Amino acid sequence: MRAGIGIYGHWPSRETYLSTLLGHRPVPDLRPVLTWKTRIVQIKELPEGSYIGYGCTYRATRPIRVGVLPVGYPDGYDRKLGNSAYVLIGGKRAPVIGRVCMNLTMVDISDIPNASLEDEVVLLGRDGEERISAETMAGWAGTINYEVMCGIGKRVARVYVRGGHVIGMR
Repeated sequence: MRAGIGIYGHWPSRETYLSTLLGHRPVPDLRPVLTWKTRIVQIKELPEGSYIGYGCTYRATRPIRVGVLPVGYPDGYDRKLGNSAYVLIGGKRAPVIGRVCMNLTMVDISDIPNASLEDEVVLLGRDGEERISAETMAGWAGTINYEVMCGIGKRVARVYVRGGHVIGMR
């Protein structure tokens, strides 16, 4: 057996999962083991009509509250996620607005009034009842879950947790 991405709790493809179901074989209970998080490092209040990001690819249609995240494409947060993805803050969705920059990403936190500096932001994983899977992120970026998982850059700290306790860091 070749475990591959299954070690991380993901199916290699939808087709593989479906063929396992249809093949009347035992279906492994795969559960994602990776969560990718960051924090809000700046909050800006901007008026309606403000442009966000390089190339002015987003224009606010109302007064907007913007959360700035210290993550960008060298970290593996794909540029294609700009204006199409969302992140999770306090179990709520916050849309990614504007282009993903080299080391920053902007999100609309207007509908999360209690969002504040240093709040935890889930880029990949679960927060409350909401979840962003590698497959979902791959769909937004037009790629596959393997690329999402393997693309998380070396600058991103790794914290290893077992049973709710930190057992290592890199």
